[in-house]
Amino acid sequence: MRCHLIRTVSFHARHRMSSPPWDHDHGHLYRVEIAVSGPLDQGTRGIVDLNELDRVISESVIVPLSGQHLNEVVPPFVAGQQPTCEAMAAWLWQQLEPRLGNSIKLERVMVAEDDTLRAECFGTQ
Repeated sequence: MRCHLIRTVSFHARHRMSSPPWDHDHGHLYRVEIAVSGPLDQGTRGIVDLNELDRVISESVIVPLSGQHLNEVVPPFVAGQQPTCEAMAAWLWQQLEPRLGNSIKLERVMVAEDDTLRAECFGTQ
């Protein structure tokens, strides 16, 4: 049996868009959902070691981004790409997917700036 698990984390960060009215530094409490799937282990009744998943998320999302200015630390944004929710979700996908174990599949990365704006990435299609 294959199951899905969703871990939600949040962090404060700032960014700057290049178009009005958001063309100034401003911050958000970002919320990120990481959805993974895998076979249900008959012994643990889980699909992933939560400590390991949390370590990967912390090292890939929280540590590099929390309290930071995204235009200054996320390589595509440093290079001039707009720091949109969509671009952030795609970049986080690239950081997370290679770090998950072989039996775990990354299904979705969702990034929300607030309660009214969010983007989801489902990988390359």
